[in-house]
Amino acid sequence: FNLVGRLSVLENILVGRLGRKPVWHSILAGFDDAEKAEAMELLEKVGLSALAQRRAETLSGGEQQRVALARALMQGCRVLLADEPVANLDPKTAEEIMSYLRDITEAYEIRTLAVLHQPEYVRAYCTRVLGIRDGKIVYDGPPDLSDEDLDVIYGRELRVTASVA
Repeated sequence: FNLVGRLSVLENILVGRLGRKPVWHSILAGFDDAEKAEAMELLEKVGLSALAQRRAETLSGGEQQRVALARALMQGCRVLLADEPVANLDPKTAEEIMSYLRDITEAYEIRTLAVLHQPEYVRAYCTRVLGIRDGKIVYDGPPDLSDEDLDVIYGRELRVTASVA
């Protein structure tokens, strides 16, 4: 998530604006009221406005992920790169994060490129899939992946099968 643990949630989001300001301005003037209001609006969008003054190090993994998402939006991004955005999250939190990604992508009209290894999330939240194996694109199509598509992407030898005794 690359949050600064000792900073508040709000301050971590405001850090996303630093790349758009001259260094001298951020050191001397800090952030203006409009930037703070924008950061609070983003916190509202990710459902964390009540935690604005909490230190980032006290947040759960899912909360940290949402703060990181709000910080990326504070940068004014047009494309969001999400490398394993649900890794190490419990299923409920992972669903929430994927929902936030989908909803925010639509609301802000930005594109999200996500690396996912869970076909169920790909099917539920993605609009296009690029399957890469051994450095080559082996699948480019819709997210309704069949078992055959997964075999092409992951290889038949990697698919886990279950049997009932």
